[in-house]
Amino acid sequence: MSPLQKVFKHKGHNVHKGLKMKAFPSCPFVAFVFRWFLQCSHPYKTLINQSLAVSATSKESQELLRKSMQLLSKEEYVHILMDASLCLRYEPDYKITQPLLLMIGDKEATGNIRKAMPLWAKHDGVELVVIPKAKHAANLDQPEKFHKYLLDFLQHLEK
Repeated sequence: MSPLQKVFKHKGHNVHKGLKMKAFPSCPFVAFVFRWFLQCSHPYKTLINQSLAVSATSKESQELLRKSMQLLSKEEYVHILMDASLCLRYEPDYKITQPLLLMIGDKEATGNIRKAMPLWAKHDGVELVVIPKAKHAANLDQPEKFHKYLLDFLQHLEK
């Protein structure tokens, strides 16, 4: 168990329960520790490289993302990571009222997205597509497949 996981477990959060856990940054203490961990213990270059490794399969996709990530300061980047982690959580009573297309790469490894999407896809009007040979940035890893699924979904809405 990593030191960070020990902190989460100590504060009553089990990071291995997936979607049924509290979003760990929702606890002010844990959010503070996590922010500190990212800002102080990780060099910015390492943080970006780790993000790229889980976000895209090809070097071309990773370099495109790297250019975008490097436009941000480390503080801005960490802020975005923290905010994104707060919004992704399982809410069993949440109602999806519009048609929704969810696309995920088969090699997705960021946060709890891989666990969340199949649960979200159980709602009426939600379609889940798993794109082969893609990570988090499936639109960059497999642009032809990504756009085909997107256009098919949009055309179906017009009917």
